[in-house]
Amino acid sequence: MKPELVAQITFATWTHDNLVPQASFKGLREDNPAKEVVCELPVASKPSSRKRSSPQSTAEPTRNRERKNSKVATQLNITHPEKVLDRESGMTKLALAQYYVGVAERMLPHIVD
Repeated sequence: MKPELVAQITFATWTHDNLVPQASFKGLREDNPAKEVVCELPVASKPSSRKRSSPQSTAEPTRNRERKNSKVATQLNITHPEKVLDRESGMTKLALAQYYVGVAERMLPHIVD
């Protein structure tokens, strides 16, 4: 395989397998020869000055919330539900899945087919 095209993407990190998860394609680059492309490290984002909010309500006791979240994670078959997907907001895999469950009835008709 010979490199011929250069794509510009944005990404957060490299995986342990040297893959780029959840990359965002920005376009093809014609100004850079493919043979000169090197492996780049992600650029660290600046920490936000605003207060981070918890993706879960703090009104519910922690022990009950953990039991409830564990049950939902098991029902949805989510591995590592506590994994933070967005550092700035603190959004976890479980919180995102719960959001999708909550909006599924309204969202699914728009994305079918």
